[in-house]
Amino acid sequence: MYVTRVDHIHESIAGKELMTDKKTSEKEQTPLVMTDPGVCEAIAEELTGQNRNGVIRIELISTGCCDASLGLRVDEVRESDLIEKVENLTFVLSKDTYENVGRVTISHRKNAQFVVTSEKPVSEWDGFGSCTIK
Repeated sequence: MYVTRVDHIHESIAGKELMTDKKTSEKEQTPLVMTDPGVCEAIAEELTGQNRNGVIRIELISTGCCDASLGLRVDEVRESDLIEKVENLTFVLSKDTYENVGRVTISHRKNAQFVVTSEKPVSEWDGFGSCTIK
């Protein structure tokens, strides 16, 4: 797996130019996002099938009935985001989310379902539920 951590990145993502401040090598920094084998391909396939593009935001969401969980959605980069490139995808999360959950791991289930877990579990049910890309 190829991972590059950047605080800001200068390249065109979804047609927008972004500024580069600092780039840190994998050896110097623990990755923000880890993916199980096949996850990036499954996400890319899902986005292509929906004719969508953009970065994948990892965020805290409410399930409506229980504790909070982590979810995925297509979004745009915000100025204060932490950005992680994994293979051919760009993941973003807010600094506040990262401070609350730590490193995130994404696994894949059938039918475009993904399981998003974190270094600091957000609830006692962490890892039991799955999500789709919103």
